[in-house]
Parts: sequence; structure tokens; C-alpha cells
Amino acid sequence: MAFTGCAADVELCIVEGGGHTWPGGGPDYPRWIVGRAARDFSASETVWAFFRDKAVL
Repeated sequence: MAFTGCAADVELCIVEGGGHTWPGGGPDYPRWIVGRAARDFSASETVWAFFRDKAVL
């Protein structure tokens, strides 16, 4: 979901079924500790794609 026309860009990503993990990251801890790990995308790449063209103030 994206919101445009504002003073700042805003995007909301919802990870359904993910546990307490960084999507696409590692290491793989036991599921009983952190829950399921999302492997559909890389959170690091998604965050970078959002910020890479933004100006540094």
C-alpha cells in the first residue's frame, strides 16, 4: 500500500504468517522460538529500494 501526494512518501508492507524474523534474512532460528520466517522477499532489498532515491538531509 502506498500513499502519495504527501510531504513524505509512505509505504506499508504487511507480512502475513511471518514470525519475529527479518524477511529474507538469517540465520534460521528454531520455529518454536521465533515463529515462521518469511522467504517471499528480502526486507533489506525492499527498504533499500524505498530509500535509495531519497535525498539525505
